[in-house]
Amino acid sequence: MNNKKLIWAMTAYIAGVSSLLVGCSGGNSSSSSGNTGLVFNTNAITVTNGSSGELFLTLQESGISGLKVAINSSNTGVASVTPGECILSSESNGPNSCEILVNGLSNGTANITATAAGFNVTPVNATVQSNTIQGSLSFSKNSESIALGSTNYVYLSLNGSSGVSNLVVTLASTKPSVAKPEEQTCVLSSGINRKCEVTIDGIAIGNADITATATGYTSPTPMLANVESTANAGTISFSNTAIYTSPGSSSEVLLTLNDSSGVSDLHVGLKTTNHAIAQVSPESCVLSSGKHAVRSCTLQVSGLESGTTTLNATATGYSITPASVYVESTSYARTFTIQNNCESTIWVGSTGGSTDSLKADGTDSGSTACGTSNPGTVCPSGSSCTNAGKAGWICYFNPLQNSGNNYAIAPKSSIILGVPSTSYDPGNDFVWSGNMFARQLCDANGKCVVANCNTVNGGTDMTCTTGAQPPVTLAEITMLRKNPDSYDISIENGLNVGASFGPNNTTYSSSQTPFSCGIAGSTSSATSGGTTINASPWTFNPSGVEPNGSPITAPYFTWVSGDGTGTPCSDSSSCSNGDSCGYTESAVLSVNPVGNVPPPANYNLTCGKKLGYWSAAQIWFFNQNTATNLAPFGFSQTNGNSPYNNATLYACATPPLYSGYSLSSGQTTLNTCGATDWKNIATLAPGYSVQESNPNWLAVVLPNITWTKQGCPSCYTYPYDDASSSFTCDNVTPGSVTPNSTNYTVTFCPNN
Repeated sequence: MNNKKLIWAMTAYIAGVSSLLVGCSGGNSSSSSGNTGLVFNTNAITVTNGSSGELFLTLQESGISGLKVAINSSNTGVASVTPGECILSSESNGPNSCEILVNGLSNGTANITATAAGFNVTPVNATVQSNTIQGSLSFSKNSESIALGSTNYVYLSLNGSSGVSNLVVTLASTKPSVAKPEEQTCVLSSGINRKCEVTIDGIAIGNADITATATGYTSPTPMLANVESTANAGTISFSNTAIYTSPGSSSEVLLTLNDSSGVSDLHVGLKTTNHAIAQVSPESCVLSSGKHAVRSCTLQVSGLESGTTTLNATATGYSITPASVYVESTSYARTFTIQNNCESTIWVGSTGGSTDSLKADGTDSGSTACGTSNPGTVCPSGSSCTNAGKAGWICYFNPLQNSGNNYAIAPKSSIILGVPSTSYDPGNDFVWSGNMFARQLCDANGKCVVANCNTVNGGTDMTCTTGAQPPVTLAEITMLRKNPDSYDISIENGLNVGASFGPNNTTYSSSQTPFSCGIAGSTSSATSGGTTINASPWTFNPSGVEPNGSPITAPYFTWVSGDGTGTPCSDSSSCSNGDSCGYTESAVLSVNPVGNVPPPANYNLTCGKKLGYWSAAQIWFFNQNTATNLAPFGFSQTNGNSPYNNATLYACATPPLYSGYSLSSGQTTLNTCGATDWKNIATLAPGYSVQESNPNWLAVVLPNITWTKQGCPSCYTYPYDDASSSFTCDNVTPGSVTPNSTNYTVTFCPNN
């Protein structure tokens, strides 16, 4: 997984509970055969290669709630679709329609289909070609009422276009003394950024036309702004009137004050009709009009037991359509068998990766930000809006589930972790992404000596709420519904145990290489399609070289516990009782010496029980101060003609550094991270070759990570180690609408 920094010090993958409203099953659908009450807005669409165009799918039949509709392309090499499914309802504020982006990938044709139980939907013929399609501009409304001294808003849209990028539209008022737009311009592009919100200020009683002009476009019909002395109450609605979740999980839904002006501090009460089935949090929210006011609030609907209930919202002077809540028994779309071949109990942990939030209409927001960091959005089903510190509020996939909430695995035993069937990000086609790891030496309160993560509960129910603290071996995956999954084993930030990771079925066709549905970290070599992946012995002999050429010995890569003898050492021969010489966590983890907080890292080698191995990169991440990080890797130094210090070469972050296996615009030798062909240690997958290699990286970093690659030739040892470490797999037949259903096995300590 390219340039992933799955380290606890830099990325807080904070887990939560299941969320939102798309990608769900269940609900009530039409039982009639061949019903034509579900239609696209057109029979044909033309899209520019490399851009997108929009379709609309509308439910025209009444009496339907929560209809799940799968959206597919018959030729995914020509065109893809976003989202992959919609949930429609025919009651008021259902919604009863959804916007679908058709993404042009190569010139040709494809059929865009919509599939729902009991409906016969005429497909749309999509043609992908090279020419730009200009489209047209329009306001979302012909007129809007604005309270004097307040604001209201409308949307300006670029419709029916494809291939248009960064169109600057000028906004104006015919009577700016009466009403005027706050924004002077709006920048639109085909696809996800084809709309902008226009805030209109009401300045004096009267009427004014709001206009939009852009070079080469016919100006749309002006929007008439009516400034009045009274408030415009607007309406209140849920973003979806069909909410799905499962016992022990929750879903997110937006409650929004729409088209209002002059409304402030409106209190809305929230309650489910059956608290035993589902509950809502918070039970009240305060809404106000205006661009800078809180017009919507995000609600968490938690499932307690299987059944159906209703979520009601009440506010004085408003009639609000309730939402149906379906709490369904948990079923898994995908599973992981976690096998423990270690000599002691492990506690498996999992951490979800980030994913894009969704707008109230179900379309991709184009950002992972949510909550107060991106108002008016919710996280996709199976993910939660989580406080990620300085990064703000971000959508992260929830941790994998175990039906018994038991994450402890005895030696030579296994458990199953599952991805709920409702988990799906339709904008990116993600079913789930994240990593799995083996926690060790855990106590009854859920605190672990190795790979610790914050937990909700102690004992066997140890669901992680943060990522694992390195050093830790990570089994990483991005699971897709319509395309191949990508997965790997990463020891970039050190390791604690050996691990192998691959699909349950690993048979190859003669044309497949072991990088297709193979086993990352396998203790056996694999040959297929003319490619051989070397076996991973999972034995390590750490060694390296300082910038001045002096050797770096094993203790500087060895992680030891702080409960050993604590005897200063230079190698393990000076330790007793089976202890090893190495760095404790406190020796390399720098904290400010304030009050009772431990002192900064001292980089002293001491004797202790061996827990795993550090990587030089992780030692840098634990103290990113070149003046105080005294580890022997020369982080503050600059090698040769490099414009970057050695710490930057170890971090290998983009920017400023890029992969050496695929060149980026403006890339040079000196801003390349890597690359190497690994000589006889590892094999590059077909299609990969060294395009650019940084001699400074080869001199500084490569000698200090080679020992990790020797122990696991198919593992990621630095962020751009894709060529020899990235695997893909799916079981989808070309042209089929059946989703990828590949299941996997992760084995910890496969060498035992």
